[in-house]
Amino acid sequence: MPRYAELIYNGFWFSPERRMLQALIDTSQHSVDRAGAVETVQGQRHLHRGRESPNSLYSMKVVTFEDGSGRL
Repeated sequence: MPRYAELIYNGFWFSPERRMLQALIDTSQHSVDRAGAVETVQGQRHLHRGRESPNSLYSMKVVTFEDGSGRL
């Protein structure tokens, strides 16, 4: 069981360790702002192709096989 879940399960909601872990989670998720479509079919999740984010590190200039230079 992950440590965060263990703290919550055991009732340490206001403990310094739980608050520290929550601050870490909040900070790590600060730049997550992507949108995506998820479909549930018979208990299974399927992520549709429509994912987007203004902070994406993906660049067609880098990943394309057309140019081959690998430069931005």
